[in-house]
Amino acid sequence: MDRNNNKKYVLERVKGYGPMLEFASDKLKDDKEVVLEAVKNLGWSLKYASNRLKNDKDIALEAVKNYGFALGNTSERLRNDVEVVMNAVKNDGMALIFASSELKSNKDIILEAVKNNGYAITFTPDKFRDDKDIALEVVKNGGCNLEYLSEKNKNDPEVIMNAVKNDGKALEFASDTLKNNKEIVLEALKTYEWALEFASPEIKDNKDIVIEAIKQNGTLLQYVSERLKNDPEVVMESVNNYGSLCWASEEIRGNKNIVMEAVKNNGHEIKYASNDLKNDREVVITALKENKMAFAFIGKNIKEEYFHKEKNYSAESIEFKLVRPWERLEKEITKDNPWNKEKDTDKVNPWAEKANSDKDNQWER
Repeated sequence: MDRNNNKKYVLERVKGYGPMLEFASDKLKDDKEVVLEAVKNLGWSLKYASNRLKNDKDIALEAVKNYGFALGNTSERLRNDVEVVMNAVKNDGMALIFASSELKSNKDIILEAVKNNGYAITFTPDKFRDDKDIALEVVKNGGCNLEYLSEKNKNDPEVIMNAVKNDGKALEFASDTLKNNKEIVLEALKTYEWALEFASPEIKDNKDIVIEAIKQNGTLLQYVSERLKNDPEVVMESVNNYGSLCWASEEIRGNKNIVMEAVKNNGHEIKYASNDLKNDREVVITALKENKMAFAFIGKNIKEEYFHKEKNYSAESIEFKLVRPWERLEKEITKDNPWNKEKDTDKVNPWAEKANSDKDNQWER
């Protein structure tokens, strides 16, 4: 007996896994009870139903309620049915792509679709991208969907504020006017720290906003104005938050306090220091202690003077891995320190002298 033509057997199979309808006989693919059970289990099983049942509203409704994209397997008539399409886009906003041209222009259906998936706005006529009610739902669902809205909405403070609250990256698609809005930029930075990249030149030159941003991510120094790249307070905040001197001004790279702080955090930062500081023993020791591989970037003069042997090592060589190059510099500093020299030439401790004197007096008595 052909099991695929056995209704009882097929019903059991499609109740367990709807797409098993594919293997049913043509007769059972045209059986409403069988197909209804299949689409209740998995809506996309509708693709295996007969053309007659793909045009059945009861079956279509069951299918799209659990799989919106099943709308694509229904008949042209049902793709123009408000109830069927509304249920489809409630399940998956992207199902709007299968709706009839008429229903793609139905505001209520569009609102339901974009509430589910903001990107669904791309399947609608252009006039709806200019509608503020729809725009607000679009960006609440996905801030970066702002990209697909009209210029009018990209210049609306309420729309942009809702967009950046959802995703700060949406600032990229705002109008130039609103990229210069302090409140909007600060809100964008809360949800996407890299949003500073998309702010206006005026905002990138605002020290208060820049410091707030750099506290979250020091590498944002690369996006700030040239004036602030030369600001010691801004750059110090950056290097203390994983930033790099590579974005700082030449003048700042010659600031020993800032360079010392940078190499304490990452020895490789000596690469971006001024030539004078690359040959500064204190800076070099600090960099090498943090990361011995910084040896590749220290100054030529200090290598010539203190590291005759090591200067030709590759950083990966076994010999170099056994070297502790900063120790030599520390010894030199100790030797050159006038306070240490004074210590070496100090006379006997006065308290010890007094104790010896008391001992002598005791013997004399």
